[in-house]
Amino acid sequence: IRLWDRKTGQQINVLKGHSSGVLGVAMNDAMVVSGSMDNTIHLWNRKTGQQINILEGHSDRVTSVALDAAVVVSGSMDNTIRLWDRKTGQQINVLKGHSSGVLGVAMNDAMVVSGSMSGQQVYVLEGHSDGVTAVAMDDTLVVSGSGDNTIRLWDRTTGQQINVLEGHSDGVTAVAMDDAMVVSGSKDSTIRLWDRVTGQQINVLEGHSSAVTAVAMDDTMVVSASWENKIRVWDRKTGEQINFLEGHSSAVSAVTMDDATIVSGSRDNTIRLWDRKTGQQINLLEGHSDRVTAVAMDRHYCFWL
Repeated sequence: IRLWDRKTGQQINVLKGHSSGVLGVAMNDAMVVSGSMDNTIHLWNRKTGQQINILEGHSDRVTSVALDAAVVVSGSMDNTIRLWDRKTGQQINVLKGHSSGVLGVAMNDAMVVSGSMSGQQVYVLEGHSDGVTAVAMDDTLVVSGSGDNTIRLWDRTTGQQINVLEGHSDGVTAVAMDDAMVVSGSKDSTIRLWDRVTGQQINVLEGHSSAVTAVAMDDTMVVSASWENKIRVWDRKTGEQINFLEGHSSAVSAVTMDDATIVSGSRDNTIRLWDRKTGQQINLLEGHSDRVTAVAMDRHYCFWL
């Protein structure tokens, strides 16, 4: 795992300890959590890079991790989600129910959300007819995207399905949301914007020439990445393409952004930082020896795997 200064692009630390590839990362102000193909979760001190703990219990590779102030959550190809006490490293609970490997987890103060290739989502919620490929949630809603070409909206408290968003002609690969809108990316090369309350499709963003791999959004902008090696930036209100970011030499697998910067990770093993307004590349972060699959950032750091 590599930690980089977001402004300068300088590598701050390299976290070593896993005996096989890292598949999932999460962080907060104090800690970095990583899940690996070696079946373990490692907890690291963010400032020093020192390993704090190793969480063992999964019998297959760990694909995704999340954390809050008290708990670490991990999803695994052993079909389970495990909850761990962040301070002691003790296992708190094992959530069983998926009939296939867990590919994604998310959490907040009240709920853990998981998605798997079994077509189940949110641990006990069923409805998709194909594997769940993406999940997002907030205080009231869970959104899931699936290989069945649909996006489903669920009431977080009751688990009831609120809406099914249909329009994509191929599998949904990425979802994001805020208080007003849901955004989805698909293998059909489009990004679709949906009204969160009514479920009505607001816009279809077309321009990518291959499958969309990642989406991010804020109040004014939608950012999307695809297998065509490029990132596209869209005006959220009009649906017009604002910018076209080129530089990666292979498929872009992850994007995130804030008020000033867009960050992208790619199968070319690099992370690129872009000026949000101009579209100019600010920095090129190199160091990984294999493809970058996820990115995250805060005001000071960029973090990816």
